[in-house]
Amino acid sequence: DIVIDTQQAVTVRFTNANAPQAGRTVLFSTTRGSFVGGSGTTTTAVTDANGEATTRITSASAGSTTITAIVQGGASPAPSATRSAAFVSITPA
Repeated sequence: DIVIDTQQAVTVRFTNANAPQAGRTVLFSTTRGSFVGGSGTTTTAVTDANGEATTRITSASAGSTTITAIVQGGASPAPSATRSAAFVSITPA
């Protein structure tokens, strides 16, 4: 769960034959909320030396979301990953 109005890191790791793939562009998309520094429901990040690409997501409203990451260029179909999450509201005690 992700608390609304907070930022949560989202990281994917891209490997080929267990070897990290650096310098690859990953397109992230979400069905709720937005990416910090992105274009609303989409953003891109580049994989580092460990093959990891990271972005941050936030939402002002509670509800479920599906986050998808697709590696751009190269293989067809493009390698991808999808994860479900929920933005939740916490009532102070």
